[in-house]
Amino acid sequence: MSAESDARSAFKKRLAADEKNLIPLVQALLRIPSINPPGNTVAAAAFCLKQLDGIEGLRVARIEPKPDCINLNCIIDLGAPGPTLVFNGHLDTFPVGDEGTWTVPPLEGTLKDGRLLGRGVADMKSGVACEILAVRALAAARGQLGGRIVLSLVGDEETGGSFGTGYLVANVPEARGDAVLNADAGSPTVLRFGEKGYLWIELQAEGRASHGAHPHKGVSAIDALIRAITAIKTLEGPAPEVPAQVRAAVDAAGARAGADSGEIRNLTAVTVNVGVIEGGEAFNLVAGRALARLDVRIPAGLSVAEMQKRIAGRLTSVSGVSFTIMSSFEPAWTDPDHPIVRLALKNAAEASGEDVHLNYRLGYSDCRFYRRAGMPAILCGPNAHNLGGPDEAVAVEDVHRVFRTIAMTAYDYLKR
Repeated sequence: MSAESDARSAFKKRLAADEKNLIPLVQALLRIPSINPPGNTVAAAAFCLKQLDGIEGLRVARIEPKPDCINLNCIIDLGAPGPTLVFNGHLDTFPVGDEGTWTVPPLEGTLKDGRLLGRGVADMKSGVACEILAVRALAAARGQLGGRIVLSLVGDEETGGSFGTGYLVANVPEARGDAVLNADAGSPTVLRFGEKGYLWIELQAEGRASHGAHPHKGVSAIDALIRAITAIKTLEGPAPEVPAQVRAAVDAAGARAGADSGEIRNLTAVTVNVGVIEGGEAFNLVAGRALARLDVRIPAGLSVAEMQKRIAGRLTSVSGVSFTIMSSFEPAWTDPDHPIVRLALKNAAEASGEDVHLNYRLGYSDCRFYRRAGMPAILCGPNAHNLGGPDEAVAVEDVHRVFRTIAMTAYDYLKR
């Protein structure tokens, strides 16, 4: 056995010893409320910093873009030339909701039938715990590694990320790196190399109110809104512009990646969800105003500008309706052949003993900020059960697989 393989084996043994601390660390994090809104992550950030005590050469920046929204950017220089690897995670969680619908206390971290339950256990306190322990192990192996480790733990993801990862990438140069690992909710055997973009729009319809018994004297804003929504819905469907690399990866994963037929179809398609409709004042009045809010998801190969142009084109035939862009983000993906992706696939297979697939992601994650800035990013996290609902849960084995995958991927990427 070579000295290099000896060192790698020794590191794996270190990880095996550390794993006994993994689930207790997740449970401790779950017991610290960090619900967003309001997004107060002061206590969660302080707890995470305490877990990093004693790491040689650790430098920490505590960044607070708005009150009580704490972002930690932790840097470890490994003492030899090499790349910079970023671990990214978020400390905030969805609200608990109606506690009466939970079968366990939502902030206790209950273990039950091989699963760990609690608000934020999948999204993403299990992933944060994995990253903290991985960073500790990597720092202890600094003699075998080169470059720099960055651990960015942010206080805002659930409400868009503009005060979290988005803020760090835009304003803190030391939060950037050559590659990014993220352990948000996903799958330890289906790694995500990209995600769809989105365009959130508000349609405003203007009509002329009149008595409902005399509709010929009015112009219904609701009727106009319905025509506008129907026109925009015609944009749904497969997108021919999807890059060949992305389409090939999605096709190769297919149903083997655990996706249902709808997910497989929508990964490379435009989708339009009508999330809000408001309008009218009474049964017997023709509506003078109405609005709708739409979530348009954009596959790789299409841009926000092109999607906006297509929407505007559909609305030219509908009088009395205009639209406003409320928020948008471009589709973003990492080259499936990038070294960080290939290493993550290899180590995920090693950690699970199963076939591992690469796939796109329907929803967005904080990886999108790095990809937009030109940094390759790969997501490997635990499968989420009841995400956002009562009894949010992950399989304990999933958490262990994620830990082994991200730690070994980082080791292989940073080794001298």
